[in-house]
Amino acid sequence: MKVSDQLKAAGVTFSYEALRLPYVQSHYYTPDFLLQKLDGSTMIVETKGYFPSDDRGRIKRALEANPGLDFRMLFSNPLTKIGKKSATTYAAWCDRLGIPWAKAPLPQAWLDECRRG
Repeated sequence: MKVSDQLKAAGVTFSYEALRLPYVQSHYYTPDFLLQKLDGSTMIVETKGYFPSDDRGRIKRALEANPGLDFRMLFSNPLTKIGKKSATTYAAWCDRLGIPWAKAPLPQAWLDECRRG
């Protein structure tokens, strides 16, 4: 006997597939470098030459899910446009999200914040 037939036979009021429940799948983002800072915290540095839309989305979602990280971007060319039809550069995208960025190589100021081995 089908469940729906059983429910009908029992006089139970029901609906079928009438509700959509949102859920979040577990995804992981693995940044390139973790630098130990002098204060014991961690600086996360992601390096990019090419910075496609799917990478931008993953980084944005990872940062939204993990607020308060010291996350920084290092670009080979931060003035590259995010798309052929876009005026937004990699640097401007970071600025809009409040992500510190720099042009490679690593800025000395960032290195000065870190422990030496």
